[in-house]
Amino acid sequence: MTEGESLTFYGFDLSEDRVANAKYGVRVWAVPENGQKSALSLGFLRADAKAQGRWVLRVESPQIVKAMSSIFVTVEPASGGKQRDGQKMLYACLGEANHS
Repeated sequence: MTEGESLTFYGFDLSEDRVANAKYGVRVWAVPENGQKSALSLGFLRADAKAQGRWVLRVESPQIVKAMSSIFVTVEPASGGKQRDGQKMLYACLGEANHS
């Protein structure tokens, strides 16, 4: 894929036991550029390299990636719906450079 068509989001040093045993997950959300107030759930981070404590979420939809202005993460019930209940833990503005 080319730039602007996919996004790979990594998380490190997440407590796998807490997340797995408590039946919670770290969910990534996208905030659209078009001024909509509701965030779009991109999905949950999944263990990628357990020995390194690395988690990953890949988004391979050019339409979604190009429409994002920022992303944030929350801890949510793993069996929950698409509504956000958890508090924002991390927020990142993607900026213009990521949309070229």
